[in-house]
Amino acid sequence: NVIREGLTDIERSINRLQVLVDDLLDASIVDTNMFVIHRRKCDLVALCRNLLDEYTAGDRPSLRFEAPGEPILAEVDEDRIGQVILNLLSNARKYSPKGYPITVTLQRVGFEAIISVRDMGAGISLEDLPHIFDQYYRAPEVKVQTGSQNGLGLGLFISRKLVERHAGRIEVQSEPGKGSVFSIFLPVFVDPATDDLDTSQLAPHTQAVWTIMH
Repeated sequence: NVIREGLTDIERSINRLQVLVDDLLDASIVDTNMFVIHRRKCDLVALCRNLLDEYTAGDRPSLRFEAPGEPILAEVDEDRIGQVILNLLSNARKYSPKGYPITVTLQRVGFEAIISVRDMGAGISLEDLPHIFDQYYRAPEVKVQTGSQNGLGLGLFISRKLVERHAGRIEVQSEPGKGSVFSIFLPVFVDPATDDLDTSQLAPHTQAVWTIMH
């Protein structure tokens, strides 16, 4: 048991180091032609569902899923958008007290899809909000609730760059003591061969909701 626990700790340390190395590499090339986005048409509902199934597998947090509507199609690099969502989930879990829910909501508003990650954690101060996506920035007074502090302050910087490379944007709403909502806005896929656009599809509506208990 002692050996097994030791090997597990080593594996976790290696994984954390790999994340740091990957973040440094991404940050160094994200604004260059070396950083390639491989887009293809996909259903964002399925993308989020598969990602969250993996995130909550095994000993991970429990997951509840509701999907009332049709698929939302977008042309994205699934791995890179998945990277952004996982970073937001990791932050939400890190800064939320254990036992508090994290909610992921997928909406369509007009020609945009919005993926939101809401936590009920410590929140972000008004002074920190303008800098939250800056490179190497870490909010100085925000205390980690779950997990470790390991990080270089690159996750949100890289996430913003990745979403912008998809012609989208990422926004945050937060208040100290009341949690945070990070929202990814992405253009939806519109078939150019379609002559008649169903305007009812453009009305704001919630497509899917996931609740994670950690």
